[in-house]
Amino acid sequence: MTPEEKKTLTEMCERIQEEQEPIEFQRLVVEMLDLLEQVAPKRKAVSRAN
Repeated sequence: MTPEEKKTLTEMCERIQEEQEPIEFQRLVVEMLDLLEQVAPKRKAVSRAN
């Protein structure tokens, strides 16, 4: 995970913790999961290369 991806993920986690509106909360969680899915294949590829 790049430093930029870590920063984005941290910011999203903070926003999710503070969110009071259920629909916005759900949207943020889905957005975070999408980000994690994008990062996961990169990590697997790096692991296989080593």
